This record gives sequence, C-alpha cells and structure tokens, in this order.
Amino acid sequence: MSSDLANKIKKVRTKLGMTSLQFANKIGFSPRALDEVERGLLTPPPDLERKVNALIADLMANGDPRFRFF
Repeated sequence: MSSDLANKIKKVRTKLGMTSLQFANKIGFSPRALDEVERGLLTPPPDLERKVNALIADLMANGDPRFRFF
C-alpha cells in the first residue's frame, strides 16, 4: 500500500511540475516526511492519502486538463 501511495504522490507531483517542498506545502504536509514517503523510508500516515485524493478531486473538478483521465 505505501509503495502504491508513494508512486501516486510522485506521479501527481510530477504532473503538476512541483518540487517536493511545493507539493508538501500545497497539501499541508511536512516536506521532509513527504520526501521520506516517496523514497519508501516512512510509512505514510492515513491522512496523507486523503489529502492527495482531495487535491486530485479538486483539480479534476476545476477542469485541470492534466487530470482529465487520472
């Protein structure tokens, strides 16, 4: 599960063209912890997936073309 979430985070962050710091700030998460999750060094807390999914849902709802077929 955590590697799936890590891959999802990296994919979304890359599609947005954001650094780890920018993405962490966007979802209200610690930049260091986000980096460690992406590298598989930290098990993601349950609320991290909720935050990422909420961001994706918001981008899709606002018609962001990068997330049309996500």
